[in-house]
Amino acid sequence: MRRALVAGIAALVSTLAFVTPACAVPSIAWTRTSPTVVRIDQAAPVRLSVKVTGGTPDAVVFTPLIGASISLHDDGVGADAVAGDGVWSVDLAAAPLVGGLTAADVFRRFVGYADLYVGATRTVRVELLVQVWTPELGFVGTSTPDATTRLSTYVMNVADPALFAADAGSNDAAVVPRLLQPFGDKFDFVDIVFDRSTAANRYHYVVRNAVSGIGLGANDLGAAYGSAARLKGVTVFPAMTYFDAGARAHSHEIGHQWINYLPQPALAVGAPHWPLSTLASGTMGFSIVGSGAVGDYPCTLTPAAGGLAATPHTGPYLFKDLDLYLMGLAPASEVATHYVFRTQSSALSFACEGTIPDNQFITVTIADVLAAAGARVPAFPAAQRDFTVGVIVVSDAPLSDEAMAFYDFFARRAEARATLAVHEGLAQQVEAPFFVQTGGRGTLTSHLPFASRATTTVVEFYRADRDHYFVTSNPAEIAGLDAGVFAGWSRTGYGFSAFAQPAAGASPVCRFYLPPPEDSHFFSASPAECAAVAAQHPTFILENASAFYLGLPDPVHGNCGPGETPVYRLWNHRPDTNHRYTIDRAVRAAMLAQGWIAEGDGPDAIAMCAPP
Repeated sequence: MRRALVAGIAALVSTLAFVTPACAVPSIAWTRTSPTVVRIDQAAPVRLSVKVTGGTPDAVVFTPLIGASISLHDDGVGADAVAGDGVWSVDLAAAPLVGGLTAADVFRRFVGYADLYVGATRTVRVELLVQVWTPELGFVGTSTPDATTRLSTYVMNVADPALFAADAGSNDAAVVPRLLQPFGDKFDFVDIVFDRSTAANRYHYVVRNAVSGIGLGANDLGAAYGSAARLKGVTVFPAMTYFDAGARAHSHEIGHQWINYLPQPALAVGAPHWPLSTLASGTMGFSIVGSGAVGDYPCTLTPAAGGLAATPHTGPYLFKDLDLYLMGLAPASEVATHYVFRTQSSALSFACEGTIPDNQFITVTIADVLAAAGARVPAFPAAQRDFTVGVIVVSDAPLSDEAMAFYDFFARRAEARATLAVHEGLAQQVEAPFFVQTGGRGTLTSHLPFASRATTTVVEFYRADRDHYFVTSNPAEIAGLDAGVFAGWSRTGYGFSAFAQPAAGASPVCRFYLPPPEDSHFFSASPAECAAVAAQHPTFILENASAFYLGLPDPVHGNCGPGETPVYRLWNHRPDTNHRYTIDRAVRAAMLAQGWIAEGDGPDAIAMCAPP
């Protein structure tokens, strides 16, 4: 299915298991828990709400995996706020919902179903997943530019009841500019995630296309979204539990920016995905006849004597060579011959074993593709290979700290460089993020760039008699240190930039004074680390909870965002504890050579990220 301006739409068929006869009314529009991200240690009840449209059912029931069914109500009593508004609600004990969470759940636990009954007949069944915050997710630094916006390093939360209540995708032109206005036209793609689970599949549509040779005409709707030149497409996630920027489905949706619009007859029958073929066992899958939704072809087909050898597909799904060519990540010379089932309706009748005869296939070569669509321009290697995506979570009220950390985690996974455990619906499996999907040919950055804000300079001082370093951006302190009010200190000539005020993508840097014998200072942009220092060292004095503002690196890979400068923190490992903060790698190397210890994230031990 496609919308008028939609270039491609796809959702994996595991999405939202509805079983509703064509004539059945009413139906379930959305489900939601309050809170939408539940703490693993939550003691208060969790409210389950189910929005019913199209009529009034005889019953709405929560059917847990274990235990008796529980009825929801729309009578304005107890958990239900308003009688007769179509929102059926019930308060549930938190412990059974979050208990038993495993690593394979990836912070989303399948807990049962929302069932709708007309008479004694169950007409609709919707799977229910609860999103769970645990200490493993921790907390992330956030800023609040205004009453309706929260920012973390990887997520913008837009709290707007009107945008939240509207149908997903109906107000994208009002949502996307909320991201572009503070950050600028710096995104190739934007993800819009709704903080609820709506009965609709995720989808991608093209905003701007300047690529020829892929079967899609040039178009530019960027102005309607506040983008002058860069924004290429938007992916909408109406169901919050299906957002994971490291999942195969996320790469699949981005793939629809270029795939499949080819006019080549044998391939066009599969649009917007591929037909059942050697291409169908990749990231883009095949189009299920009659629905346009994507299916996973379970067989790998390999040329063999007299036909194609069929074996069960194993491992994560990856982009195929023709996918990579259309994306601009591979030359035409690397695209092998592909084989399309001559009769699509009978293709799935062949088992993933033995040899399927040649006469069952139509061959398609890259020459056929070029003859039908022309050569891709720009072509590999001149085509873009590094892309950025901005994530917006739309909610009816500002997200909690737990929810910000939760969505930040799933947005950050776009940048992963190795396979990941993924949980979508009832499926738990290992999948490949974009970098792995493309065989390392393409990258996807989800780290929000710093907004254009005034910066201040953090100046470094040194006291030789104690071999101690100190940094400050406070003008009065700098003047006092320069004037000798604080004896023994002199400038080193080093320093770095920071924000003096809250800034998009930046976190407040806490400043602790360590009394003698340390007589030193400690700085961190990590809220979790600041809290841990206060808890573990009660004698330390919190002089300033926001001495200045810096970004945080990706905690797994230690990467700062585009244009940001790594800030290194080094510890002297002595009883008179002291830290040095620097952006100079030569200084870092010299301190390490003296026995100082690097503290930070990733292989390069980056502590914070400074604006340019």
